[in-house]
Amino acid sequence: MNTWKLAPLLLLSACATVAPVTVISDRDGTLRGTATAAFPVGTFEVSNEKMTCTGTYDTLSQAPTIEMIFRCSDGRTGLAIVTRTSARTGHGTIRMSDGSTGNLIFGGAAASL
Repeated sequence: MNTWKLAPLLLLSACATVAPVTVISDRDGTLRGTATAAFPVGTFEVSNEKMTCTGTYDTLSQAPTIEMIFRCSDGRTGLAIVTRTSARTGHGTIRMSDGSTGNLIFGGAAASL
C-alpha cells in the first residue's frame, strides 16, 4: 500500500479542537466539561459531583444544527440539539430519557458560566 495516500488521513486524525462545554439541567444542576472535535467523530464529556455524561457527534456535518446522543452514569440517555454559531461556539437544548431538560453551551461562553 502506498503510504503517501494515508498521509492526509493521518494528519487529519492528529488534529483535534477542544472547547469547553457547560450544561445547565433543570434536574441535575450544572455540569462542566469539554467537547473534542476530531476526525471523523467528535466526543464530549460533562460532569458534576452527581454524574458524568458522555456522547458523540458527527464532526463532518456541515449543518448549522446537529444532534448529539449521550449517556449518563446514572443510566439515563439523552439528546442534545445544538446550533453552531461558529466552528467553536454554539448553544442548544438537551432532553433526557426521564423527560428532564436543560441548556447546553459550548465555546468561550461556556467557560465563563
